[in-house]
Amino acid sequence: MLLAIEYYQESGQTLSFKINEQRQQPGGNRLGGPLRYPQAILLWLKCNQDILNRRLEKRIDSMLEGGLLREIRSFYNEHKPNKNLFNAGNNLYTKGVLQTIGFKEFIPYLEQFDAANDEQIEAYLKTNEYKMPTEAAMNVTAADGSETQLPVGLSTLNTCLNELKLVTRRYSKRQQKWINNRLLACNDRDVPDIYELDTSDVNQWQNNVHRRAVTIIDSYLMGDYCEMEPLKKRIHPGADLKLLHNL
Repeated sequence: MLLAIEYYQESGQTLSFKINEQRQQPGGNRLGGPLRYPQAILLWLKCNQDILNRRLEKRIDSMLEGGLLREIRSFYNEHKPNKNLFNAGNNLYTKGVLQTIGFKEFIPYLEQFDAANDEQIEAYLKTNEYKMPTEAAMNVTAADGSETQLPVGLSTLNTCLNELKLVTRRYSKRQQKWINNRLLACNDRDVPDIYELDTSDVNQWQNNVHRRAVTIIDSYLMGDYCEMEPLKKRIHPGADLKLLHNL
């Protein structure tokens, strides 16, 4: 919004007018104008999905150890003007910054438990090297029939963490789909060449990523032949529907 206001003050034109103007230029389409820097290239750091999923889950586990619970509690307390803001029957937390991945997944826990529970859970996790008990362990009862002494709310928090992991995995797949559809399958707009670099094996980073990236960039800077080829263009999955629409 600020950018749009500044642009109008400087040019006397609305930003939407300028964007539409760019779309009409050669090399532009409904998604935007032509390339500002025609010699640009894209390096796509790609990874086997199963390996990526494990990395994403490990990152979330490290976030928990790094103070995730304290951070989301602070954010929750700061951004709820009244006790009903995050009520399950209220959709306010699905708008704006409140829908951010990494926060909304924890609403069930934040609504039910308070900072005192956070402290108990933090103490438990610290003692157990921030490793969550298995689902089976959470359901185990003691010899006298009572529940095992796990912190109140730990099971709910674990469910929220698993939801975050699921949402993050889905988001990573959407990102790949976006690149495939918006860039590799875009035939009516100027799109930079895209080179895929495989990051699956970190032990082969120098060969599979660093060396290839340097070779690609050097060849473009020097105007020489590049031994690595960019990814081939694809046909958009909705291409047939687009043709029917234009008939």
